[in-house]
Amino acid sequence: MSNHSNLPALAELTECPYCGHDEFAVRYQYAGTGSVHRRFDRDDTFQKQSDNSGMYDRLKMTPGKLAYCSQCHKPIARYEGERE
Repeated sequence: MSNHSNLPALAELTECPYCGHDEFAVRYQYAGTGSVHRRFDRDDTFQKQSDNSGMYDRLKMTPGKLAYCSQCHKPIARYEGERE
């Protein structure tokens, strides 16, 4: 595993230092359970879709410690959470 301690903090960047892309991603781990609701008649047209708005409510999300470029996928910064 590479040592990424030499990467800058995310707040120091305005774009990917490798390709110039303006978006980044953080990988999360998820734990828990959720429910998906379906209709017996299997009619999932927009007007009759089951409400699944809470399907992720009981999941625990743990962010990774690195931010990756959304375009070239290289690690570009240390990530310390949404407070950045």
